Amino acid sequence: MTLRLLLLATATALTCSSALAGRPMATEDAGVLEASACELESFIGANRPSGGPTERVLSVQIGCGVGAQSQFAVALARASAEGDSVRSMTLLGKTALTPNTEDTAPQFTLAWALSADSARGGMKHEGSALNAVMSWPLHEKVSLHFNVGWNHSASDKQSTTSWAGGVEHHVRDDLDLTAETFGNDREASPWVQVGLRWAVKPEKFYIDTSYGVQTGGERSKAVTLGLRWAF
Repeated sequence: MTLRLLLLATATALTCSSALAGRPMATEDAGVLEASACELESFIGANRPSGGPTERVLSVQIGCGVGAQSQFAVALARASAEGDSVRSMTLLGKTALTPNTEDTAPQFTLAWALSADSARGGMKHEGSALNAVMSWPLHEKVSLHFNVGWNHSASDKQSTTSWAGGVEHHVRDDLDLTAETFGNDREASPWVQVGLRWAVKPEKFYIDTSYGVQTGGERSKAVTLGLRWAF
């Protein structure tokens, strides 16, 4: 995967700042921040393609609820490998399509992203993404999340259909475990990933980590470490 494609894939996954799931999952969740509630989120990650150089990513994102069952965020990221680097800025948003009236009812959300990066010199528009999201709280400790998305690359002039599905288990008040799989129609081998989220201060400050492996012959590996502060 090129640095630009890595960065776009990372940026479009940054909409995971909400009440239901959030980092370290790559699978989006249907939760939306309440009006005036905000989150500051940052993570570092490393992706090791099979037979290729290690690619590193640093990302910082801030998002807030803006009312009308919607939230808006801005993310800045930098990807680097073998002395080369790409910077990006991404605008992200989510709007809930169903009211959160029942704890066990499926919830639906529409998420979007617009990104620009420096791969072609200067900050130029590169990607657009639209993601249909469903979250289903099966139990007070277990939730399922499913995504079907569309992504378009301006430089490659091609679109990609993506999918993701994951489960989140609330082990105890300060600890969540996650497992998921995700992929797209241009890669034959999907990813599988596990994660852990620790609430250092519940509902305020979190530390998380994830480890993923691409199945099939690719066998690429990715690891991330992140922080999240809700205010």
